[in-house]
Amino acid sequence: MKVNKLIFITSIIVSLFSIGCYLFFVFYFENPIVMGKEIAMAIFGSSFFVIMTAIIGYFTEKNKLKENILSNSDFYIGLYLLEEIDCNNAINRQSFAKMISASRNKILLLKKFLVEYYHGCFFKCTQNNKILLKIINISSQEYYKNLVKFEMYLGSPKPNFEILKQKFFNLIEQGKKLDEELGSWMRKIKVNLGDEFDFGEDFITNYEEDEQL
Repeated sequence: MKVNKLIFITSIIVSLFSIGCYLFFVFYFENPIVMGKEIAMAIFGSSFFVIMTAIIGYFTEKNKLKENILSNSDFYIGLYLLEEIDCNNAINRQSFAKMISASRNKILLLKKFLVEYYHGCFFKCTQNNKILLKIINISSQEYYKNLVKFEMYLGSPKPNFEILKQKFFNLIEQGKKLDEELGSWMRKIKVNLGDEFDFGEDFITNYEEDEQL
């Protein structure tokens, strides 16, 4: 997005310059031998073609970035819990490490794509971009730091398991808030999040009641 944006802006400047040169030659030169007009129009035509190409490339890359953001938005550590918990609803130290590592890698990729999207935007002062900047610089950064702290404590010789559980549940809550914040922003930029499959918070209760009827 950023490269296409710079190409677009540069091409606009060149186009305006070529139009200015054309008008200059039209009004100040009457000699038909002067080729300035033709050169100026040729430059304008080339710039116009580059502008069209840059616009197409910009929106293509923008849609691709949206897809990358969506595919890496499953950083929420609670999503990995069911994969690691055993039949006795217990979890071991190695499982903690796997979940933290998976979430940490996802949040790094997600932040990379969010930064690319932000720098590719034309207007940084819009409300959506202010929300995005907060997600990049504050929300995701704090979540990532807490993941790293948890991972370091987990790797200590004798970590307190009760503290591990409490910190882990804190990470789940923090990740949930970040997930909601990111989801709200993504809806504003028209990313399809599959809201048609959101059956509400009372889904389990309603589902069980339907089976009992």
